[in-house]
Amino acid sequence: MLRERGFWKDCFFGTLWIFGTYWLILNISQLAIFDVFDPIGDAVEDMELSDVSFSRLKEHPPQDTNIVLINIGPLGRRGIARQIEILNKHEPAVVGFDIFLPDLKEDKEGDEYMAEVLANTKQLVMANKVIKSRALEEQDPDGEVYDSLHQSHEIFRVNAVEAFANLDTEAGIQEDYKTCRAFPPFILVKDELAYALGLKMAWLYDSVKAQKVFKRDRNREIIYFKGNAMDNRGGPHVPKVFPVIDYEDVLKENFDPGLVRGKIVMIGYLGDDLSGYYTEDNFFSPLNEILAGKAALDMYGAVIHANIIAMILEENYINSLDENIEMAFAIVFCFFINIIFGILFKGVPRWYDGISKAIQVFLGLFFLFFTIYIFHWFDFKMDLTHTLWVVGLSGDTLEGYYGLGRNLFSKEGRRRILRPHADLTD
Repeated sequence: MLRERGFWKDCFFGTLWIFGTYWLILNISQLAIFDVFDPIGDAVEDMELSDVSFSRLKEHPPQDTNIVLINIGPLGRRGIARQIEILNKHEPAVVGFDIFLPDLKEDKEGDEYMAEVLANTKQLVMANKVIKSRALEEQDPDGEVYDSLHQSHEIFRVNAVEAFANLDTEAGIQEDYKTCRAFPPFILVKDELAYALGLKMAWLYDSVKAQKVFKRDRNREIIYFKGNAMDNRGGPHVPKVFPVIDYEDVLKENFDPGLVRGKIVMIGYLGDDLSGYYTEDNFFSPLNEILAGKAALDMYGAVIHANIIAMILEENYINSLDENIEMAFAIVFCFFINIIFGILFKGVPRWYDGISKAIQVFLGLFFLFFTIYIFHWFDFKMDLTHTLWVVGLSGDTLEGYYGLGRNLFSKEGRRRILRPHADLTD
């Protein structure tokens, strides 16, 4: 059958037919008539197969002994300054300040107190935010260049190294889905490179290990999520590895100095109290117990930065398949499945529907589990979305090709369609 005339041409045009159908579905799905399905689409779209590994398959690691999180809670500037002053007595190795202080307050003495404490803090990294102006956004919406920084007031930055705290999400506003899976290690701001908060803190703590990020030279790094914060929200499946000291315990000096001395200290907002649920600076993470249709934000921004630091220091990087290779694989696989289904369609037409559906189910499950476990075993992320679409469309779509498309791609077929009674009159 492989030597049959026109067989390989059918495989080629069948591949085009499947990808044409795929393209058509993707474009039609953008029409407003499908808005009624948006809640379902949002729930499924917000999930990735790698989340299964993070949320269900990864073994719980031991508590991280290099990083401690400090909750500022509802404290004002005086209270936060007092926290830092107390922490400085125990000589932390690096202090990350995941807070913006853009303006001066009417409390002049409070601002001066904060500025003095920050000036006396060794190895201080203060967060800023890279911003793309509206004009640049309209000119180059997908570009990686930004043109301004949102910084704390200059009196607070006298003794600080600055780094941006931006995290990658697809959300436009706080109320949208905000699953964070990756971060940009560096961003070009005008003509200068700005560095991520987690990267800069890891660099000050261990520049040798942090150097690997620069050698990898990637615009986006997928975050290896080690775990959430101790005493924070989360179910039994969520590892809690980063120790947290609440604001009251810091002010009362009710903590083990060994948690701070010589360690990385990340100061940020973890809720007005550790047992409550607050949406400010809170994100969805792959560790969320609800894989699809996530209902509750589960990880504060400061904890995500802690995961980035841990990933760099432990060199737990996640590699991924290039998008062009993924598409090439889908095309080659589509051609291969055309061969198999073409043989079935022509050789055993009565069995075609049953056998093809069984093959589709098997291949769909195979690629799903293959993707999950390749990520779990090798920390290698494969996005086989195009391939899974090929599997889902191939059986019925190829029937459409052999019934209609094949005739469109041949002179004899087109003649029969345009002149169905020609054979009777010729």
